Amino acid sequence: MAARELIDSDFPISDTALADGLSNVRNWGGLRARIEIVRPLPPFVIDVAHNPGGIAALLHTLDEHGYSGTRWHLVFGVMADKDYTSMLRLLQPRTACLFACTPATERALPAEQLASKAQEIGFRCVQPFSTVAEAIHAAWQQNEPTLVVGSFYLIGETLPILDALCAAN
Repeated sequence: MAARELIDSDFPISDTALADGLSNVRNWGGLRARIEIVRPLPPFVIDVAHNPGGIAALLHTLDEHGYSGTRWHLVFGVMADKDYTSMLRLLQPRTACLFACTPATERALPAEQLASKAQEIGFRCVQPFSTVAEAIHAAWQQNEPTLVVGSFYLIGETLPILDALCAAN
């Protein structure tokens, strides 16, 4: 809104036109998985955050938009060379159940290793899945608030699955 206020005198735009433009950003620009709400109720959110700073920013944004008290089913897959321990520590207080998965790339941390680290940190509910598809389908079927985050690879595998699930519903 601050940007709109700065340019409004030179480039006036109606609320309707602004809302229409914002709702079509993804269609026109191809921007996906930046706090993308795939399903509004219960919320199913995907984000490409893949480091502690990105996770912190994501959580802050979710807080600002009314999700501060939400405990998420978390689909999390990450690269072995990332600081996944710090990311898990940030996510743990917000997680109802972790769906640990292994993205299909050599750099990925195996789900069993991720699950073990999560349990060590204090996650109470942890379910390892050998593939992203298995984790996404299991989380979708829970029909609970769900957050998918941790890697561009994870989201790359997730998008076509979610597009198919949304088209079927």
